[in-house]
Amino acid sequence: MRKVLIVDDEYIGREMLRESVCWEDYGFTVVGEACNGIEALKKVRELKPDVLFTDIRMPGIDGLELILQLKKNHETVKCVAISSYEDFSYVRSAFREGVVDYL
Repeated sequence: MRKVLIVDDEYIGREMLRESVCWEDYGFTVVGEACNGIEALKKVRELKPDVLFTDIRMPGIDGLELILQLKKNHETVKCVAISSYEDFSYVRSAFREGVVDYL
């Protein structure tokens, strides 16, 4: 099973993503969640996820900075950006930084 880490500053966002997908049917398991980029970096080191779903806008280390740091230090982690903002410039920035997909 591939390991998934979900990062979002809003609990409801994490819960929705965790509960709305039958992860095991696709060969994935959710190994953890983080409420910000700082916590996510700690959990990446600890849990070694294969895929990270991250909100783009969060306080502290936002999703874009998190993606940059993962690209430098944990390049095997695939990142998927999550955003409910209508401003597509965030999404473009995420793709420039190497996300593999966007929700």
